[in-house]
Amino acid sequence: MDATKFKVTITVILLTIGVILGVTLSIPDDITVKQSNGVVIDFGDRVVTWTNADINVYDSGTELLDYACDHNGYAYAIDPDNHVTDINGTVETDTRSWAYWGIVEGESDWKKINPTSDPRDYVVTSWAYCSSDEVPAVGVDALGNSIYGYPRTYSVVSMSPSVTEILGSIGATVPIVGVDMYSDHPSSIKGRVNSGEISIVGGYTNPSFELVMKCNADMVIGDGSQYVHAEVCKKLIKNGSSAVLLYDGTDIESILDNIFIVGRVMGYDLAADSVLMDIEDAMGNIVHRIYSSSESKTQDVLIALSGDKAPWAAGSDTYASNCLDLVKAENILSDNSGWVHISSEVIAKGNPSKIIVVAGDYRATESDYEALLRNLSPEWKSTDAYKNGEIYLICESAASMASRSSPRIAQVMELFGRFIQSDVFTDLEIPKYVGDNYTDYLTYTKQYSYDE
Repeated sequence: MDATKFKVTITVILLTIGVILGVTLSIPDDITVKQSNGVVIDFGDRVVTWTNADINVYDSGTELLDYACDHNGYAYAIDPDNHVTDINGTVETDTRSWAYWGIVEGESDWKKINPTSDPRDYVVTSWAYCSSDEVPAVGVDALGNSIYGYPRTYSVVSMSPSVTEILGSIGATVPIVGVDMYSDHPSSIKGRVNSGEISIVGGYTNPSFELVMKCNADMVIGDGSQYVHAEVCKKLIKNGSSAVLLYDGTDIESILDNIFIVGRVMGYDLAADSVLMDIEDAMGNIVHRIYSSSESKTQDVLIALSGDKAPWAAGSDTYASNCLDLVKAENILSDNSGWVHISSEVIAKGNPSKIIVVAGDYRATESDYEALLRNLSPEWKSTDAYKNGEIYLICESAASMASRSSPRIAQVMELFGRFIQSDVFTDLEIPKYVGDNYTDYLTYTKQYSYDE
């Protein structure tokens, strides 16, 4: 099978993940929702055009489309049944068609709506080119606010390491004026913090509203996995400031959505699109390499966050488990959702053939690796992974990378793939432990550290 087919397979997997997880999102009802003043034209695969328009003047989807196409120099066609069939040369087919979509206040999911619908009834609307099992690109943040219509951002506060990494990936580090105390990538951030150019606004789990406000930034971006971030963002919005809350980043699809969102709200659309293309292309190439090789074998795998007798480990609905899906591996904890605290008996019963330990408190040395193995419980040592020498350690800065919902997810996936499908990836000899030098063992994603 060729690489294009495997890229399509990845898209389907990620879309399925997003649909499954999206239905659980609940939008807070105690903030004033930001409504977009314009319309999206979505050509599919996150290729979108945003057009500012006064929705008090253009009071239907059809009128908005006519204005947006005229503004952007797009031609469009409507059939005798008043159905849009073509926008700017993207013609509907047997599998994909144009439709008008909207997101109702208090919800996060797109719904098809009548082209005559009043856009003022929705947080955001989109003319989108989709198949029957697709929806338009993400349109609201985790607070239910439209992600479109923000002016170009010249100063920004990041309240989490993952957000800082996204800003770094799209080349938006210069505008950063505030970060949490754990943001350390790109590497230039630490130097600017030490010089006082960037302020610390608190910890990852306890950002200070007062310190954030003191930065006087055009935009504040929070992490949806943290309740306090949501509260800070809501308070900022009530005070008239611009704030966006990203999704929790538990899966690959939401990581990609977050990159898309940051690009739109910062005015770095093209840079974000380039990053998304890099990630998806790299993942497609890795999947193609694995599935086209006669040496690939389905492996039973455990990903744990320590070598403790009862560690935290990756269940389904996590980006780590998504990576396993893509590298032809079965997660032994697939019946569990999210990151779960398991007993050593579960490890013994699951009997993984490979185990990956992600732990930043080890060094990438033979002595630390041997200490990890030596201190494992008898249940760990009863597994095929231990008996066959198939326990791998990700530590030092590589552990930080693997623990974050960041654009470096493709690098995490390649490391997992090289550990799990070692008979396929024979171009490099990868050790049983990888730390600060992790890029030495990457080829498909080596250039995607997004460091400066």
